[in-house]
Amino acid sequence: MKPFLETLNYTSSNEDGESEIRALNLGRDDTVLCITGSGARSLDLLTKRVAKIVSIDFNPCQNFLLELKMSAIGELDYDGLLEFLGICRSTVRLRDYKRLRESLSTEARGFWDANLHVIEQGVIYQGRWEKYFGKLAYFLKFVCPDRINRIFTCRDIDEQAELWQEMRADFKWRKFLQFSTSNFAWKYLFRDPGFYAFLEKGFSVYKYLDTHFTAFFNNCRAADSPFATLLFFGRYEPDRCLPLHLRRQHFETIKKQIPRVHIVTQALQEHIATYSESRGPNKYSLSDVASYTSPRDYEMIWKHLVRAAPYGSRICERQFLVKHQLPISEAKRIRRDRKLESELAKTDNSIFYTFVVAELGAR
Repeated sequence: MKPFLETLNYTSSNEDGESEIRALNLGRDDTVLCITGSGARSLDLLTKRVAKIVSIDFNPCQNFLLELKMSAIGELDYDGLLEFLGICRSTVRLRDYKRLRESLSTEARGFWDANLHVIEQGVIYQGRWEKYFGKLAYFLKFVCPDRINRIFTCRDIDEQAELWQEMRADFKWRKFLQFSTSNFAWKYLFRDPGFYAFLEKGFSVYKYLDTHFTAFFNNCRAADSPFATLLFFGRYEPDRCLPLHLRRQHFETIKKQIPRVHIVTQALQEHIATYSESRGPNKYSLSDVASYTSPRDYEMIWKHLVRAAPYGSRICERQFLVKHQLPISEAKRIRRDRKLESELAKTDNSIFYTFVVAELGAR
């Protein structure tokens, strides 16, 4: 996994922050432990007022990205932010970086000084995920461009669902999806260990994605989904469909709260183990932690969490292809909200996830 920890794997937003906010029920006194990833979820959570966000990732590059985004939000105006990130055109990104680098840590400054070409191109589309999505979107132009454009301009869900069924039946689309979800493509082209390291033998990624695409197009408007827009077109639509933290109406709120984010580079299990009993954060946004942990390590993460989190703490975990089971030994304290989990699986506009939403009961 070494190369995976030495590069930017995610730079945009592949999760719907509104689902986390709904699941965690954030308040002004909350301390949130949040996996960094692209930094999008940590910043999404700042649209609500909280006491502190501990943003953690075992890949230092992802934390360097969050530092850069935080600096850009703090120092630039809204339009300047979109231009610097790469959502809108700009010829002055390197000039802006000279201004932003002064507020970065020594380590982050060294990383970005060595990767000025990434900044010059606009960091938002420079991760492994984003480059892969860009290639998929390019080939989709030749596979079924008309149907995709029509789906994204539908008047209602019924029309969208009907068009999706037409596209789903198209031979070229099926072959495209089968190749793009093959073990070869995901292991050697995408190279994300979360897609193959702990996947059950015989698991059909094609069938899983096909099922979730169908559920998405039957429940959510594609035109309202930043992730769907990124997935099918390779870019965001700056005037209408941006991730939560990049919407104009939240810019000033997030800017004021940037100092509340504390960045930690460490494995999640190791970090939670450092908290004294019942003295850890009271809200947890765990992203898709199961994809990157063995069943044993996943069980230990939850055991540490149950030990460290105070009574009444809330946890939101997304699960993609890997569906580890929660530890049976802690079942009495973990009170899952099955109804909300089901609702979020239908309304979350990032298409592919199921949820674990839980509250910790008394010991």
